[in-house]
Amino acid sequence: MPNEIIPLKAGPGWPIVHLNGGVAKSTTLKNGSRGVSSHWITGYQLDGALATGDGFYLLRRSCVHFPGTSTWTAPDSGTVFDWGTEAANGHFALEMWVYIPTVTGAVASLMCRGNEASDGWKLEITSTGKAKFTAHDSVASMTITGTKSIFDRWHLITVVAQRGSATGLNLYIDGVLDAVAVDTRDLNLTLDGGTTVVCTGVSGKNMWLGPIGIYIGASANLSAEKVLSNFNEGIGRKYDGSETGLVAAWNNDEGTGTLCYSINNTDGLKVTIAGNAIWSPRKQSGSTAAVNKCGPPFEKVGEDDAEDPLPTLGLFGTGVLTTSGVMSSIQRSFPQAIRIGGNNPVRILETDGAFSLLLFGLTG
Repeated sequence: MPNEIIPLKAGPGWPIVHLNGGVAKSTTLKNGSRGVSSHWITGYQLDGALATGDGFYLLRRSCVHFPGTSTWTAPDSGTVFDWGTEAANGHFALEMWVYIPTVTGAVASLMCRGNEASDGWKLEITSTGKAKFTAHDSVASMTITGTKSIFDRWHLITVVAQRGSATGLNLYIDGVLDAVAVDTRDLNLTLDGGTTVVCTGVSGKNMWLGPIGIYIGASANLSAEKVLSNFNEGIGRKYDGSETGLVAAWNNDEGTGTLCYSINNTDGLKVTIAGNAIWSPRKQSGSTAAVNKCGPPFEKVGEDDAEDPLPTLGLFGTGVLTTSGVMSSIQRSFPQAIRIGGNNPVRILETDGAFSLLLFGLTG
């Protein structure tokens, strides 16, 4: 039968089966592959008691745009963000991707928890674009200030605080040391002030927020080699939860709604964006300025900015109503396979439907 169509043989790991089970959370079903191979989605099937809002997203390049005094607020779900004592190896590290134009100027509270003058920490940007980090354990304090302006480009700011070391507090910009190390030996106590981690914008000014990761504990003492390695993963690097010492991370790429989901799907760590914060881009024109505002660009082997130029996200799940608010089973084959790269994973955003999803595809 010369016209016979033979279905593609499934490779290891395919199809992907997801049973939502009525659980309200965000779940990443497929992320970008390592190296030069790629995942390709060729079609899907949605089944179950589908409400009209149910579906899944192929996330694309996207980030949070602060056009003023917007806020990004992460609850700590208890004591997740507490620094332990020096004796308990209460080390700390913060990775944060930001894009701040020169005209925005100083950002007084780029990220903070508690009160850096009494019990807590704060990362800020000075009027000349230098990163500055301050921490206080209710008895002693420490401060480190960078030397390089971070204005007008996407940059990765990394702060590493190793307790009990004469050179324990270090500040890196794009994987490279940006300040003389600071002594941490006077800070012996816990840092547990505050109940949220908050990023705050500047009135009447713009800035863009990319992925953020927080490391705490014995494995949070990131070496200089590890800091550089994380940067070299690419400016568009996203967290997948496999990072040692990571207690929470947000890729800030949802592109819709007012929530940013923790990559470990912990409901208590969902971030709320408020004020006039919006998702960027609303549309993508292809110009350099537009691409810059889509989130950090790719710098990975086998990937560049020419890859994945599609809109910010796509929702798959539209169907024909069988009864009011309920859809029938949906099966779709794509005319062209859709590539799943590091900056466009397949993710179920927060839903409470008891539906099932099968993703068909291949890796190669």
